[in-house]
Amino acid sequence: MRRTIARTILFAALAAGAAWGQLNVNCTLATGPVEVNVPYTVGCTVAGGTGSYTWQIGPQGTNLPDGLTLMPSGANATVSGTPTTPA
Repeated sequence: MRRTIARTILFAALAAGAAWGQLNVNCTLATGPVEVNVPYTVGCTVAGGTGSYTWQIGPQGTNLPDGLTLMPSGANATVSGTPTTPA
């Protein structure tokens, strides 16, 4: 039985010197629904503002499903892993 994770994951990217709307976040399209015990990866890139970027999953207090991890690296971020439980 396939168990999908029916949950929206929102990315937020913050940058010094940028007002809301000045940042553009582009993510790769998912190839299908996120499924339990199936590896998953999505990458995002942000442009705009100045200085370093801070990535977070939003809204505040929201966590990724168990087994997935946010890996920020400057203007790029990846969420990847193998979800272990439906959310």
